[in-house]
Amino acid sequence: MSHPLKAILFGLLSALFFSATYILNKSMASAGGDFLWSACLRYIITLPIILMVALLSKGGKTMFKAVFNNPLPWLLWGSVGFGLFYIALTAAASFSPAWLVAGTFQTTIIAGLLLSPLIYKDERKIIPKKAFIATCIILLGVIISQIGEVKSSSLLYILIGALLVMFSAFMFPLGNRMILLFQEKEHIKLNAIQRVAGMTLGSMPLWLIVAAIAYFRSGAPSSSEVVQSGIIALSSGVIATVLFFKATEMAGSNTSILGAVEATQSAEIGITLMLELLFLNGKAPSTLSILGMILITLGMLYYTKISSAKSH
Repeated sequence: MSHPLKAILFGLLSALFFSATYILNKSMASAGGDFLWSACLRYIITLPIILMVALLSKGGKTMFKAVFNNPLPWLLWGSVGFGLFYIALTAAASFSPAWLVAGTFQTTIIAGLLLSPLIYKDERKIIPKKAFIATCIILLGVIISQIGEVKSSSLLYILIGALLVMFSAFMFPLGNRMILLFQEKEHIKLNAIQRVAGMTLGSMPLWLIVAAIAYFRSGAPSSSEVVQSGIIALSSGVIATVLFFKATEMAGSNTSILGAVEATQSAEIGITLMLELLFLNGKAPSTLSILGMILITLGMLYYTKISSAKSH
């Protein structure tokens, strides 16, 4: 197998493991689980795993020093980028099919672009026209997918689910970009895994509060919730992340291969749909929803293409 094909295969495998988040969140929601337990358990279980991975990599001590020397940014943006993001995403599982949550979350690309003028003061604040066109295609696909589900679910549920996912899609890049900006200003050099570890550590006070609320309103989590949250922590938090970073590392400076690797993440929608139909007895999407998914995927592919071309 050629090097580019291996990189793309690693990217597709990462999309498969990322898809577990949507499927297992839906599974817990369908079983009547408290979404607050689903949210906090993932990160509480992830913490020791990601800290171990960060410590084993070069610069682990730098990460701990950065967090404890100036904890406020890590507490704030970890709570936003991981906390508010994932609470809203798990809550959405009670209102929307897993595949629709996966598709709607692709609006995080739109969110990242719209946040740029508010976050940056340099050339990064400018929204490129081609990127804006790509986001419009994605947004149109999301709207069509949502409309296509109105017949099989109530309009109120569809709206609540869509708003929760879109809120989540904004919180994720906001937290990540602000912590990256903080690192730039403070000249802190951390790799992606160390940054994730630092943000996970910073989000812990919020997760402990969420766990307390979940306990007082729902009691202790079931063994099934703990196991499924553990699988999400391992699957999305570790395996998928490492596979994706490995794929981008294999792509190296070849922007064409890098673009192809990034484009593999659009496969999450189709993978989530197939898994939901197979394991959760989910309803097949309407023709209109399928059209919406195709538009979302095309928009993501186009965005990846122009991003790759821009890097040349």
